[in-house]
Amino acid sequence: MNYFNQMGANAWITHPAIMYPVLAWLVVWKGLALWYAARRGQKAWYVILLIVNTLGILEIIYIFAVAKRSDTPTPKQPPVPINPPAAKV
Repeated sequence: MNYFNQMGANAWITHPAIMYPVLAWLVVWKGLALWYAARRGQKAWYVILLIVNTLGILEIIYIFAVAKRSDTPTPKQPPVPINPPAAKV
């Protein structure tokens, strides 16, 4: 008897050939997103990514949209001296 007919209509979800690649997909994206959020000190994003499971969609959006946006460097300006040195005469 066929595995899918024996287990029912939702058997494809629990079939090892489907389940293990999906699980690997989830672990990789969730791990990357949590690592980025922790490195940036974004506690709210970390908790949201840890709790919400969207099959990697939220994690991918975070990595490529939110994390990239906060990676843009701001131009550094030279520090303004508090007490400028006296001019030599």
